[in-house]
Amino acid sequence: MDEKWSAVSLTVDGDPEYLVYLRDVLGLARGKRSEASSIDFRDARTVGDKVAAAADFVSRHTAELVDPRVSDAIIRVGWTPRSPQDGLFLDVETIAALYRARCSIAIDTYLD
Repeated sequence: MDEKWSAVSLTVDGDPEYLVYLRDVLGLARGKRSEASSIDFRDARTVGDKVAAAADFVSRHTAELVDPRVSDAIIRVGWTPRSPQDGLFLDVETIAALYRARCSIAIDTYLD
């Protein structure tokens, strides 16, 4: 079952010239704020799958994300807790990948 009520994205902020590079090389899009770049993980079905896809992306691109020109990298997770996805599990590998890339995680829930 697709969970259309969930969203996961990675937002990267930092040196504007480096963000242009990240947009070109990593496929990031211009973020809501002009200086930020972001990517979302809509293709995964569940919120857990979306977080795993984001962690995989971060793992594959750690070198670019730990560059000193990056001031902030945040994975944003938002969802409405509904059965069967009323919780979120972050395994050790996901936490380690985020740590290595100096990537924070923001989790927001939305109630109906």
